[in-house]
Amino acid sequence: MRGSVASASLLGRVCIAVSLVLAVGCVVVSPATEARLRANAAEVEEDLRRGRVAEAIPKARVVLAMLEQALGPTHPQVAQWLNNLAELLRVTGDYRGARPLYERAIRIYEGAYGPDHPEVALPLGGLGTVLAATGDYAAAKPLLERSLQILERAHGPNHP
Repeated sequence: MRGSVASASLLGRVCIAVSLVLAVGCVVVSPATEARLRANAAEVEEDLRRGRVAEAIPKARVVLAMLEQALGPTHPQVAQWLNNLAELLRVTGDYRGARPLYERAIRIYEGAYGPDHPEVALPLGGLGTVLAATGDYAAAKPLLERSLQILERAHGPNHP
């Protein structure tokens, strides 16, 4: 059940990331690389659609590695897939694996957009959730509060 609920909530985010990969691919990467990215990202999406979170993880790692090679390790699209992979690991209970991915995504987004950009809020919230799940509430609270503050500034306090 946990994987099915998690896969449903992640599917929308991963679908958006797939679209962004394709947009980046059209501009930056070769047609062959774009086709491989498209195929691998579609496999991740299909696994999540079918509730196969564990099967999606190695495929998400492939997409991440391809993006790192094509765009460089500090590109914001790399951060998007770091966050996607971290989410998959988090929902399967692999907090140790998720934490450094969230931390790296935060560093990339902050470097690219600044510390208060809405893109920073998602991995901040994910990292805060991981820390809370492992019992480190003192470290989790400021991250979750910061994530909420960023999102409220960007979308207003009543945004769903």
